[in-house]
Amino acid sequence: MKSEYEYRVLNRKGLSELGQGVENDKKTFLENGLDYLGQNNWELISVENGEYYFKRIKNVSK
Repeated sequence: MKSEYEYRVLNRKGLSELGQGVENDKKTFLENGLDYLGQNNWELISVENGEYYFKRIKNVSK
């Protein structure tokens, strides 16, 4: 089995929108969005010019 990566780029607004579905009054929507992605195996790899770059392993059989 070969591992490949899938990538995702979000800005602050996109992360905040993801975080709105997570109930945690002690964190901001942005923090909740980051937590949500972390729970779904997305790894933050870079932040550049207000954009957040994530990757996660996508298994492909070959």
